[in-house]
Amino acid sequence: RRGNRDRAVELAEHSLKIRREHFGDWHPDVARSHSVLGVVQGKDKDTSRAAENFERAVEILTEPYGREHREVASNLTSLGQFTQVSGDETAAARYYKEALEIFEKVADSDSTLVLTARMNLGRTHFANGRCVELLPLIDNVRSALLERSPDDPRLGIARWMLGACHLRLGDHGKARALLEAARPAFAKWPTEEGNLLVVLARLHRKVGEAEAGLATVNQALERLSSADAEEVDRAEALTVKAWLLVDNSDLAGALKLVRESTELYRGSPLSPTLRIAGWGEAARVMIAAGAPQEAKATALAAHALLEDPKVSGKLAPAHTADLYLALAEADIAADADASKAWAQRALSALKNTDASYDADRKLARDLADAL
Repeated sequence: RRGNRDRAVELAEHSLKIRREHFGDWHPDVARSHSVLGVVQGKDKDTSRAAENFERAVEILTEPYGREHREVASNLTSLGQFTQVSGDETAAARYYKEALEIFEKVADSDSTLVLTARMNLGRTHFANGRCVELLPLIDNVRSALLERSPDDPRLGIARWMLGACHLRLGDHGKARALLEAARPAFAKWPTEEGNLLVVLARLHRKVGEAEAGLATVNQALERLSSADAEEVDRAEALTVKAWLLVDNSDLAGALKLVRESTELYRGSPLSPTLRIAGWGEAARVMIAAGAPQEAKATALAAHALLEDPKVSGKLAPAHTADLYLALAEADIAADADASKAWAQRALSALKNTDASYDADRKLARDLADAL
C-alpha cells in the first residue's frame, strides 16, 4: 500500500509537470492537476503540501473565472479541510466561509453543495467557541435534510453538532434529545459512535448522572479500542471517565486514568494543535484529584509546544484555555502572581468565544480577581 501511494503521488506530479510544460502555469487544466496532486498527497497524510496545492489551484482558477465560481469554491473547501486537519481552525473557518458564500450564489440553497458547506463551517464554529453562530447554521441543515429523508446519514452529524453546542450552552434537555437521536446514525461506525458517546457521558456528568456517565464512557472506550481510533479520542474518553471518578470521590482511580490519558496526548503523532486542548483538560483533572504539582508539570509540558510559532500561530485560542486555567489553579497557593498571569492569558484566549465558554471565562476572572 505504501508503494501504491508513492506511485500515485509520482504520477500526479508527472501529470502536473506535463500540463505546466504544455499550458504554462496559469491554465485551468494546470489548476486541476494541482487539485489531483493535493488529493493524493492528502491520502498520503502529507496535509501541508496538499493544502499548498489546493491554494495554488484557487489562485490559478481565480484568474479566468473570477472568485465566485463553483470550481474555486470546491478547491477552497479542500483547502479548508486540509488546513483544519493540521489544526488551524481559524484559517479553515475563513476558507469554509468563502466557499459557502460562493456556493450560495451559484447553487440552490438546499443543494448538497450548500448543505455540506454549512456543515464544514459549523465544525470550525464549534472548534473556535462560536456555538451561537453554529446553531442557526446547522439547524438549517438539519431541517433541509429532514425534508429530504429522515434516514439521511448526515442528519446524525448535524444532530451531534447541535447537541454538543446545546450542552456547552447549558441547555441539557435539547442536548440529550439531539445526541440520543444522533446515535443510531453511527451504529456501523464504532469510532464515530465512541466519540459521540463521550459527549453523552459529558452530558450525564453535567446533570449529575454519574453512574450513567460511567456506563456510557465505558461503552465509548470499548468502541475506541479499535485500531482505527485516534489516540487522542481514547485520551479524551479516559479524561471524561476520570472526571466522573472525581465526582464519585475516587481520586486515586481518577489520577490513574488521567495519567494514561496524558501519555496518549504526549505520544500521539498528531499535530500539537490537535492535542493541546485535551492535554490541558487532563491537567485540570489532576488538580481536581488533588495533585496540583503534577498538574503543573503536565500543563507546562504541553505549554512548551506553544513555543513553536508553527503551533501557536495555528492553534484556535480557545483550545489553550484549559491549559492556562490548569496552570492558574496549580499556582494559586504557591505563586499568586504567576497564577494571576495564567488566568489573564486564559481570559485572552477566550476573548472571541461566545456564551458556550462562559463558565471558563467566569473561572478565569475569579482566579484573576481573587489575588
